[in-house]
Amino acid sequence: MKPSGPALTFYWARIPVERRREFGGESKAYWRGQDAQLEACRSCHAEGMANPDKRSRWRPKRVVEAAN
Repeated sequence: MKPSGPALTFYWARIPVERRREFGGESKAYWRGQDAQLEACRSCHAEGMANPDKRSRWRPKRVVEAAN
């Protein structure tokens, strides 16, 4: 948090093709500072971390290696 509100950065290296329309057709997104794209993020995080009940359920894909 900064005196002016939350300091945010959003980086998505490879936006899935089916979601690119939401990001103006871009294949990647990197927004920081006062980027207008972050306004929705700033409004939800105005008081700090998001409520745990409302956080994303996304998790990295777990890779299980086969036994040799």
